[in-house]
This record gives sequence, C-alpha cells and structure tokens, in this order.
Amino acid sequence: MAEQFQTFKGDLYQKYILKGQTPNFDVFLKLWDHWDEFVAYKTGQQGQAMMERNKENAAKKKYHHHLVSGGYSVAMPKWEEMEASLLEKGIEPATAKGPDRSKFWYYAHGGMLNPVDGSLVFSDQIREAANRLTDAVEASSQGMF
Repeated sequence: MAEQFQTFKGDLYQKYILKGQTPNFDVFLKLWDHWDEFVAYKTGQQGQAMMERNKENAAKKKYHHHLVSGGYSVAMPKWEEMEASLLEKGIEPATAKGPDRSKFWYYAHGGMLNPVDGSLVFSDQIREAANRLTDAVEASSQGMF
C-alpha cells in the first residue's frame, strides 16, 4: 500500500504540478482539502531537496532487479519450481548450498540456472556480485565466513 501511495503522489506531481494544472476534485474528492499543502511541499525548498537527494541515491544504484508486479511473492514459487525440476532430474542447482536470501537476490537480478548442469548463468551486469556471492557461500560452507 505504501508503494501505491508513493506512486500516486509521484503521478500527481508529474501530471499536475509540473504542468501547472489542478486535478479534477470530483474524481479525487479527498485531495481537495490537501492539494494546496501538497503543492506547497512539493514545490518548496524541503520537497525539492528531498527529490534531489532521492535522484542522487537512485543514480548510485548498481544492481536493478528484474521482477514483475507482485515482486518476490510471485517470482519465488517459479524459482523454487525451477530448482525442483532440476533436482528431479538428479541435477544439484549451484544455488542449493547458499541461503535463500542470496539465492533469491541472484534470481531477482537476472541470474538463472543452466538447465543442463545446474550451473549459474548470469549477465555481465551482475557478474561481479554473482562471483562475490559464490565466494561468500563457499567460504561459509568451509567455516571461513
């Protein structure tokens, strides 16, 4: 719900405030009481500083996920099914030894498993992170991490 509200506020800013327009308050009835305050915040010094800081932080993001709407809750059963099908064939997935959190991060950021041997298949964008993740899982299994 918080994400939907954040998206709604962003849409209001893009569709109305940036264009100098006002929404139809018959459609957005509850906005009537808060519109002037919302505009004042978004166009004021504090709101502009917050948006600038958020843009800077977003620009620093190195790894972008590849999830569809529904996020992890929709994707996790598919990933688990993929691993189960490999196990049924007698193939141990390369992700079998690692914790679920790291495995799901790997899948969410575009990593896959080779259907022939269960090895990791990943793009150049996550190569460094995938290698660090593999090294950390290996060190952990040896008691060194």
